[in-house]
Order: sequence, then C-alpha cells, then structure tokens
Amino acid sequence: MTCDSLGVLAIFSKTPGLTPAKTRLGADLGQEMAEHFFRLCLNCQFELTMQIKNSGLSLQAVWTLAEKDSRQNSFWQTENCLEQGSGSLGDRLYSTQQQLSSYHHFIFIGTDSPQLPFSLIKDVHQTLQGENYDFVLGRSLDGGFYLLGSRLKLELDEWNSVPFSHADTSDCLLQLLQSKGRVLELSTLTDVDFKEDLPILYQELSQLAERNTAQNTLLSWLQTVATTGI
Repeated sequence: MTCDSLGVLAIFSKTPGLTPAKTRLGADLGQEMAEHFFRLCLNCQFELTMQIKNSGLSLQAVWTLAEKDSRQNSFWQTENCLEQGSGSLGDRLYSTQQQLSSYHHFIFIGTDSPQLPFSLIKDVHQTLQGENYDFVLGRSLDGGFYLLGSRLKLELDEWNSVPFSHADTSDCLLQLLQSKGRVLELSTLTDVDFKEDLPILYQELSQLAERNTAQNTLLSWLQTVATTGI
C-alpha cells in the first residue's frame, strides 16, 4: 500500500439519539419507525466498513458526523470519525474534503442508500486509482446523488455553486465536474426520503448479486413493511 494510491470512503451520518433522523420518512411512518429504519441503514454501512477493512484494499473508511463534539459519543467509540463542521451542505462537503486532503482520492456516500454493495465501492476506488476518470458520480432518482468520488479537489465557492436538495442537484453537480475533468456516471439508484421510496429500495436490494448480513436484515424488514401495509 502506498500513500500515492490510498483512498478514503467518507460516510456522512447523524448520531442516533442526538439529532432526529429521517424526519420526512417519519412524517409517513412515524418517527420511531423512521429511526429504526435509520439504524438498519447504519448497520449496512457499518458492515460495509468492515468489508473494506478486511479486503486488503488501499482504502480506509471514516464517518463524517453532523453534530459538534459527536466523536466523543459512545455510539462511535470504536469508529474512525471526523466532524463535518457547520454551515451549508457545500460548506460541510468542503470541510470534509479538506480534512481528507492527504488521501489520493475520496468517495462520499450517506446512510440513506444502504443498497450499495462492497463490490461497487471497490470498483469506484479502483477507477479513481487509475487515470481514465477524475470523478465518479452516482445519481439518485430524486435528482440528488448517492455517491461522489473524486481525485481532484473542489474550491469552496464551487461546492456552494451547486443547488443542493433540488430536483436538478445532480445535473448542476455533473456540469461542474465536467468543467474540471472526466466523469464516470454510475447507474441511477434511489435514496430513501419518503415511504414511496421503500418499495424501490426493496427492489434494488433484492437484485443485488451479493448482500451482507445487515442488508439481508433490512430486506426482511422492508418485506414486513410491505406485507403489513404500514
């Protein structure tokens, strides 16, 4: 493993119990069930980090947390964490990028796309180790994005030029990335904000060639939700 090729997977997350999670889903299902879903998604990403650690890849995983002083929270005791900082999403993405500037490349994901398999993260990592692409972008169905990989750094004003949480977020982000370098686009996937997104997530999870244990648990929960008509 060389420093020249070492990448980092940064998982953007809230801390359970500190900040309400999945509030839009909670408006549909009730906040208690939405928080349970959030923890199931967290478990999928926890297992993903373990797969990375055990893989021998020149890739490390870090959690980037929304809350101030959250690294001291007992929930994260055994994890490698940093804090996103304050401000707009563009500010926080920039802050995270700068804290990870010693790595050859970064891969940003969140907790609301738990269907991402280890094989996809491995492929993105290996793509960014090469010289054919500078960025990798995975768009979500709602117009946002579920994954952003980069071996180039963006300036603060560039991050903040993107209208986040809009229907055209990924279009604007893609335009920015294409002005800076070569972009590989991944298949479009869902990220879960509302109850209507759950059947799509179920379909995407069920179609995976390989699922980790946490993803199988989430799949069973989604089946139960569909069966009971909650």
